Amino acid sequence: FWTDRGSCDPGMADFLQKCGPKYFFLFGTAGFGGSDAYYGQILGNVRKNLSGAARLLGSFVCQGQMPDAVRQRYQAMEPSENRDRMLDNFDRAVGHPDAVDIARLKEAVRGLNWTE
Repeated sequence: FWTDRGSCDPGMADFLQKCGPKYFFLFGTAGFGGSDAYYGQILGNVRKNLSGAARLLGSFVCQGQMPDAVRQRYQAMEPSENRDRMLDNFDRAVGHPDAVDIARLKEAVRGLNWTE
């Protein structure tokens, strides 16, 4: 999933709500990266879409590239330190998930405990 306002996008939320008692590994991307606490918040919000019978085996969130329209919106903002931070973050997000992110994702999947 991609992050939309601190959770998954509405289409993914709808999908997860309809899945029922299945096994899940959640993989998401967030335009604002670098904070495990923020990623944890996102995952907590996404998990709320799973049914009580769903089994979450694991999860992984990393930074994800944002559309150019987001950068244009940031550029149109009044100049400020916050605007500069947002533009810097946008530029760092270009190309993500990258090879390092994918390697970390693979490591997370390999570490799953598939036994009941």
